[in-house]
Order: sequence, then structure tokens, then C-alpha cells
Amino acid sequence: MKTLNLVSQTGNTSIVLSLVLIVLITASLFLIGCKEETIIYGSDDLSNPAVQPRVVFTSPANNSAGPYANLHNSAEYHAHFIVRFNKLMRKSSFMPGTVKVQGFDRPVAVTFFQYYYYRDQILKAPEKTTGDDFYNDFLEFSIRDSLNYNVMSYRVGQTYVITIDSLVEDINGNRLSHPFSFFFTPEPVFRIVATSPKNGSTNNDPTYNYITILFNSPVDTDILSKLQISPSLNGGWAIPDGIFPYVTFSLASPFPFNSEYTVTVDQNATDVYHNQLQQSFSSSFSIAPFRIRYSYPRNGQTEVDLSSTLYVHFNGRIDTSSIRPSLTFTPNVTGVLNIYYYGFDYVGQYLWEPSTTYTMNLSTGVTAFDGTHLSSPATITFTTTRFRVNSTTPYNGETNVERSRTIYVGFNTAIDTGSVRSAFSISPAIAGYLIFDQGSRFSFYPSQPLDANTTYAITISTAMKTKSGKNLQSPVTFSFTTVPN
Repeated sequence: MKTLNLVSQTGNTSIVLSLVLIVLITASLFLIGCKEETIIYGSDDLSNPAVQPRVVFTSPANNSAGPYANLHNSAEYHAHFIVRFNKLMRKSSFMPGTVKVQGFDRPVAVTFFQYYYYRDQILKAPEKTTGDDFYNDFLEFSIRDSLNYNVMSYRVGQTYVITIDSLVEDINGNRLSHPFSFFFTPEPVFRIVATSPKNGSTNNDPTYNYITILFNSPVDTDILSKLQISPSLNGGWAIPDGIFPYVTFSLASPFPFNSEYTVTVDQNATDVYHNQLQQSFSSSFSIAPFRIRYSYPRNGQTEVDLSSTLYVHFNGRIDTSSIRPSLTFTPNVTGVLNIYYYGFDYVGQYLWEPSTTYTMNLSTGVTAFDGTHLSSPATITFTTTRFRVNSTTPYNGETNVERSRTIYVGFNTAIDTGSVRSAFSISPAIAGYLIFDQGSRFSFYPSQPLDANTTYAITISTAMKTKSGKNLQSPVTFSFTTVPN
């Protein structure tokens, strides 16, 4: 390796030794002050047997205070803790008991992440495998209640310690020189973790009839007098039986449409351990106006099947008598209208014409159960699929077809049976007769067995029409081959 010549050939070598010593001391002080050590992935240090494994980074950081948002994440694929090593570590060496947690009042379960990596903007070494073993410079894990597997609650002001046993091994079989521990205080103060509906959220579902406040510590009924909702709602606050970190307001009836609310928690609110909020808390949200929640077909959808049922679902109970006089279609269609508490459907066999754009119109005459009108007319526009063959028997390319086989051709809508004779042909030609059944299908029965070991081609020309008179846009051909004898 090419080195830098620090002194001339006639210089004093003691200068070189002094410079080297200064560099080593400076580097040591720099590493001591770093929270995370830089790892050069182009080097071989991650798998160098001469390099001993050690921890270079933890999340949460050692001797830090929260709150840490990810510790409350209940998703099973989301790690709560990350420990980084300077070596590729053998994942199978992290066994039950390898990572210990101190600070909880009951046993916890440590769940290791062998395959999933749910990190953002963190560079990791490429994972290596040998047989059934995995190696990586990251250890990721979560801790949960060993009795019910719930995410653990962290007591306000409590410090927790995580210790990694020295028995864990790197890719070369080297072990930590001693157990590694880091400690942290995840919840230094009593606080509110989340609300439902979320603070600042808009267009919330009016059918949802709960408001929930989640704290970072268990609360009791003393906190109920510290909660307010403005404007007031018909209902009441409650706490589940037992020790839980949340309160719920149950509405006696759904939220009014197009309304806004603010939930406030007074600063003097406390948890069961008498920890007090640092400041008062408020959360505001709004409820959506009366509107269509979803529909099928969707507005703008294409290639809609000709036998599809149209569904319209609202975000609240409707006045069922207001639908029929407020509903129109362009172009007009004839079907059966079924009306329910939260919407309606429109059904009929082959209800729609092929290759046609429809618009469903709902006027502001549609009202909710409380008399609230749609704020503006609603329209849903969609386009149907083309007239086509959607099934054949035998299927295209089928072989070893029995010589006595009947030929079936099915379409995606009702057909004009008078157009079949001029549209159907079979090659080689064979005598037979046509049968029309099910409105959208016909059958061809050969008058004698088909020839053995012969490929037959059936063509349906553009003379084929729907019951309403629309032609196939292009000919359709399929073929099959009979048994050898």
C-alpha cells in the first residue's frame, strides 16, 4: 500500500512517532464522542476475524430521554429497538434470554426480527447467508407483554435497561468481550399519545360514534372531570374496567354532518400515579358533509361488465323515500331499484348496453335521515365494455376433443338469435343444427361425429348482434383438434 512520506530521509524518526501518537489520540477522542460509528461497507472489516465485535449504535440512544414514537407502534413488522454492531452478527446466536430488559413490573417477551427491515434512511450492510444462518450488522427487536403479547406500557419517569449477553457471535465466531447495556427513559412526563379522530383531521366518518384519548400512563375516573368537548355532544366519557391508558366518549347518536369539534384536557389532569400534564391539551377535528362514500362502478371507470350491479353507498343513514324521485340515468336504463338504510343498488339482467357511456345523476333532493340534503348534485359516469365472446367449449387450442362433442359459444350480453346463422361458420364444414339457450349463448350440434385427428376452426363474424342490435366489432375465431381415432 502506498504511504505518505512524512519526513525526509535525513529527518528525525522521532517526529514520525510523535505524529502517529497524536493521530491515534485524536481518533480515540473522536470515536468516544460519536453516537454512531461510520462503517465503510467497501472494506472487509465487517467479516474480518481479527476485528472483535462491539456495539457502535443504539436506538433509543444510550442515556437518552423520550418520548420515542416508535415504542408505541403495535405493528408486528415494526421494530421498537435497533442495535448496530461493527461486524456482521450471526442472527441465530440471538436466542431467548440473550437480550434482557429491566424496569418492568412483569416479565416481557423479546421478539427478534430475522427477515424484516423497517428502517428509513439507515445504511446497512448487505445481508449474508450460509445454509440456514443469516448475518447482518443490525439487531432489531421489540418487547411485548409476555402474558398477552400487547405492546408494553412505559411508566412515566421510569428508566429501563437493555442488556445484550456476551454470548452473541459475529460471522467469524467471535463474541462480545463483555455484556453490553444501554438505558433510556422513554416517558419522562405524563402526556397524551394520540386521539381518535386525529387532531387536525377532516371529513371524518359521521357514522363513527366514539372519541378516544390515549395517554402514556393508566388513568382513572378522576380524569373525567378534566375533559371537555366543544360544542357539546349527547353522550358520556367512560374508562374500561381495569387499568388502561385511555378514555372514550360514546355518542348517543352519530355525529351531525359537516360539523367541527374540539376536545380539551385540562393541565391539572393526572394519571393513577399522580403525574400531571405539563400543559393543557386540545385536539380539533371535523365531520364530513352528507355525501356518497363509495360507488360501483366508480366515477370514470371503463370496461364495466354488462351485467354489473350499480351500488351507491352514503356516509350516513338516508331518507329512503328521497332516492327514487332524485335518481336518473343518461341514457335511460330499465332495471330494479333496491333501497337500503345507507344506499341503494340498481340491478337487471344485462342491464347495460355495450360500448356505452352512462351517467347516473342524483339531485340534491337526496336527504339523510336527519333531513340533511346533498350539498350539490352527484354524478357517476362510467363506460361499459364492448360486445364480445367470453366463453367457448371446446376452448381455443384444446386437443383430444371427443368426436361427439357439442360446440358452445357464450357472449357477455343477450344476443339476437336471428343473427347467429349468418355469423357462425365451421371449417372444415360439417352439417349440424343450432340451439339457442340462456339468452347469451348458442350451441352447435354436429349431425354426425367430427372427423378424427382434425383441427376445426369456428368463426363468429361481425354479423353477430346483441339483442338490441349492436354488432361485434371484429370477427372471433377459435380452434380445437379432435382425438386421433
